[in-house]
Amino acid sequence: MTRQIQVMFRRFMLAAALATLMLGVCAVAFAGGGTVTISQEEYDLLQQYKHIEEIRQIISRTYYKDVDPESLLTGAMRGLFDPLNDPYSFYYSKDDVVAMNEQLTGDYKGIGVQILARTEDNSLTIVRVFPGSPAESVGIRSGDKIVQVDDLPVDAFEMNRAVEIMRGGPAGTTVEVTVRRGSEDILFTVPRGDVHMNNVESSMLDDGVGYIRLYSFEGTMAEEYGDALAGLREQGMAALVIDLRDNPGGLTSYAEQVANTLLDDELIYYTSDRYGLEVNYFADGQSLGMPLAVLCNGNSASSSEILIGALKDNGAAVIIGEKTYGKGIIQSVYEFPEGDGMQVTSQQYFTPSGSAIQGVGIEPDIVVALDEDAIDENTILDRDKDNQLKAALEHLVKELEKE
Repeated sequence: MTRQIQVMFRRFMLAAALATLMLGVCAVAFAGGGTVTISQEEYDLLQQYKHIEEIRQIISRTYYKDVDPESLLTGAMRGLFDPLNDPYSFYYSKDDVVAMNEQLTGDYKGIGVQILARTEDNSLTIVRVFPGSPAESVGIRSGDKIVQVDDLPVDAFEMNRAVEIMRGGPAGTTVEVTVRRGSEDILFTVPRGDVHMNNVESSMLDDGVGYIRLYSFEGTMAEEYGDALAGLREQGMAALVIDLRDNPGGLTSYAEQVANTLLDDELIYYTSDRYGLEVNYFADGQSLGMPLAVLCNGNSASSSEILIGALKDNGAAVIIGEKTYGKGIIQSVYEFPEGDGMQVTSQQYFTPSGSAIQGVGIEPDIVVALDEDAIDENTILDRDKDNQLKAALEHLVKELEKE
């Protein structure tokens, strides 16, 4: 789940005005039949909401089974997003908000997969299975596409519902997950458990080249990245590979923090909303001061592309691998006092040169397709056979020889 989180504890002004207006009308009615003067626009809006209430009452009175009134209201709020035809805009129930905030800490209860909503085929693609997770224990693999969770068929537009169900029970309970692997559909019964998201992996490679893999821009990633970078410097790192392959994104603020360690006071990206308002985001850090290579592929999305675009356009790194995914839109997240929330696509972002990413992606400077034998039967990347990483190493060694 690839976004810019802006938590705002407030209702939309329109909804607040309507609620106040409705309460005022009721108060006058009980006080003795007084009247309230409102505009035609306000009256039309009230009539629309009145019609929704009429439908809710008919369902409650006539449906052949008992209906939870709260579930009807939740369904109505979810339905507001359907016409947007946007898998990244949806309603959060109270449980969804709790789960979202748990994920931001890096620890949560679930099955232990990271998924990407792919709009080109409307699939929910697993881009990572966490080590030691319940999903790994039953044989779910990176690259599997989730097609059903319990009794609910799912696609990119059902990502939030799928995540809600997979996390919808205490540790030890199970969830049925059907994945499509190639042309075969496979059903897994997965126990929910405690999951820890390790978002950063680092090591020293040959010839003084450091390596940092960023799996996502979530949880404690910013702290982990800072510790990894400092540790490699202490080991005498002379050049660096940042691996963003299969990184679906996350918080844009985390991408900015990483950019601050790699750029001077240069433009990272800028955003534009429906009104044409543009906002620039500049680095306020210091450039790395050594050769840098970045690895990417078709699953590098959102905040990953913000970082890739910034480094490429500012000439701070060579980009190696395959064309990125192309998610160039940003979501705003709202949490309400009642405990529920929503997220909605609110902005589009552009690289420093003005390139739009949405539906386009970023072409690497050096195109290298990953060799098929670099992935084993369990979809684990074999570093010894990783030709993309070898290409990055070769490039950096040549750059160091020039110094």
